[in-house]
Amino acid sequence: MISDPGAHDWREFKLQDTTTGLESQLGQAQEELRLLKEQLANAEAVKKQAQDELHHNTKPNPLAGVEGSAFEEEVIDRNEIPGDVEKETDVFEVPVEQEDPRSGNEEAERLLAKEDEIKMLKARLYDMDKEHDSLGKEKESLKSQLSDSVSDMSNVKANEDEMASKVSRIGE
Repeated sequence: MISDPGAHDWREFKLQDTTTGLESQLGQAQEELRLLKEQLANAEAVKKQAQDELHHNTKPNPLAGVEGSAFEEEVIDRNEIPGDVEKETDVFEVPVEQEDPRSGNEEAERLLAKEDEIKMLKARLYDMDKEHDSLGKEKESLKSQLSDSVSDMSNVKANEDEMASKVSRIGE
C-alpha cells in the first residue's frame, strides 16, 4: 500500500500554518506586554507623584513639636482671657493655615485609585507573561512536531522509493 504524498504535504502545510499563527499571536502578546509595561511604569510614576504631593500637603507644623515653650503658654493664656473679644495676633504668633480636610481625603482617594490601577496592571502583566510563556512553549512543541513530521515524511518517501525500486526490479 503506497500512501498519498499529497496528504503529507497537507499535514506539513497545516503545521506550518499553525506555527505561523502561533508566532503571530506571540508577537501580538509581546507587543501588548510591552504596552502594559509602559502603562505600569507610567502609573507608578503618577503614584509616586501623588504620594509626593500627599506627603508635601500633610507636612506637620514645625512649631507643633515644641512642647511647654513660653510661646505656647503665652498663646494659650491670652486666648483664655474672658472678655477678650478681639484676640489680637501677637507679633511672634505664626498663623497656622487650616487645610481643607477634604483635599487630603481626595488625595488619599486618588492615591488609592492609582494603587488599585497599578495592582490591576500588575495582574494583567502577570497574566500576559504567563500567556507569553505558554505560547512560547506551544510554539516550540509545534516546531518539534513539524520537525518530526518532516522526518517521518522523509522516511516514508525513502521507503516508497525503495519499494518502487524493488517493484521495478521484480517486474524486470
